[in-house]
Amino acid sequence: MNSIPIFRFLVLMVCLSPLGGCQTIKELFGFGVMQPKVTVLSMAVRKVTLSELDLLIQLKVDNPNGFDLEFNSLAYQVAIDEAPLANGEYKSLIKIPEESSLKIDLPLTVSTQNAFSLVQKIFNNPSHNAQVQFSALVSFKSLVGPLEFEFKESRALFKH
Repeated sequence: MNSIPIFRFLVLMVCLSPLGGCQTIKELFGFGVMQPKVTVLSMAVRKVTLSELDLLIQLKVDNPNGFDLEFNSLAYQVAIDEAPLANGEYKSLIKIPEESSLKIDLPLTVSTQNAFSLVQKIFNNPSHNAQVQFSALVSFKSLVGPLEFEFKESRALFKH
């Protein structure tokens, strides 16, 4: 029985234990994955017709990892005060380089019926500042395999 490798392993674990546990050890050795940060930068109207309202939502995705992430798909939804307004899916492959960020433009189509319901709700209660909720389920490829995470953000419809 060779006790020197076991002793070295135990010394290494004792030395690394104050660093914060398993996640820190994984990140030190390149096995850990830090969750990308997603920020909604803007929402803009692209086109208005009698039946639809086309919007463009711009996201910024920050990749804090020391390796590229390949963005496979994104299923997303926009709601106002928890009432669904629109949803969509983005299936283009996008590569986010290691330790950098990328802006992504997401098209979103809202039926005018839903938009008019929202406008009516706002006019009926002008003092209420409705909350816009944006949620998404994101799927990435990475060196450690497929990753999925859910993103949610809420903000006031109108800035005061």
